[in-house]
Amino acid sequence: MNMLKKLLLVSSVLVCMLMLCPGVLADATGTAPVTGNPALTLSLAVTGAQTFGDMTPGDNVNTTASNSVVANVTTNAPWTVTVVDATNNGKMAEYDGAIYTPGGKVLTDALNVGSSSVSYVTLSNAPSAAVWTGNAGTFLEYPYFKQTVEMADSRVGSGHYYRVVTTFTASAV
Repeated sequence: MNMLKKLLLVSSVLVCMLMLCPGVLADATGTAPVTGNPALTLSLAVTGAQTFGDMTPGDNVNTTASNSVVANVTTNAPWTVTVVDATNNGKMAEYDGAIYTPGGKVLTDALNVGSSSVSYVTLSNAPSAAVWTGNAGTFLEYPYFKQTVEMADSRVGSGHYYRVVTTFTASAV
């Protein structure tokens, strides 16, 4: 019976220790690293069109922020925007409202595109120097257009006009 009392006493002490001091038994821990990186987000929306109407010899320029072309850049990284014309090497060509006129007239000088922060770049079939640059955020840009008309540039017939399509491309830098 003495042995039973000793066993009961030791068991009681152990139970008390566990109840009063739960930290006596070691806690097990582990770690799980969590990593991530925001995906590159870059969007460019260009809306509107520029109409010069009847152009006079010399520089025909639209440099107002209220013009009808707006470029909206949204990104979480530094960016640049370039401009290109893949059809006519930057020159306005005769257009009949549906297609470029085969063998039609072409203005002597290429269109120039710029902004309030960048001097003009000459439009061509190769990407231009940067028209705009910036850091992360949302930006509204208003392209400036300049078309020089030479005395040798002739007027096109009724229902036709000169046209060039500018393609703006935003890139992360």
